[in-house]
Amino acid sequence: PFSPRDIRRAAAAGENDMLRDYLEQRPNWVDRKDKNDWAALHLAVRAGHVGAVQILVEHNAGKFAELGL
Repeated sequence: PFSPRDIRRAAAAGENDMLRDYLEQRPNWVDRKDKNDWAALHLAVRAGHVGAVQILVEHNAGKFAELGL
C-alpha cells in the first residue's frame, strides 16, 4: 500500500516509473497536498524534474488547482 505522500516523494525525487505506477493506481490523488499546501506538481517543479512534471500534467495535475488570484 502507498499514500499520497508517496506520490509527492516520487515526484520530488524524479522517480518517474514509480510516480507513473502510483498515479495509474490512484489518479484521484494527483493533487493531494501536504501540510504546507504543496502538491506533487509543486515539488517536481521545484526540484527541476521535467519528466515527473510531464507525467503529472498527463495525469491532470493542477487542472483544477486554485490559482490564488
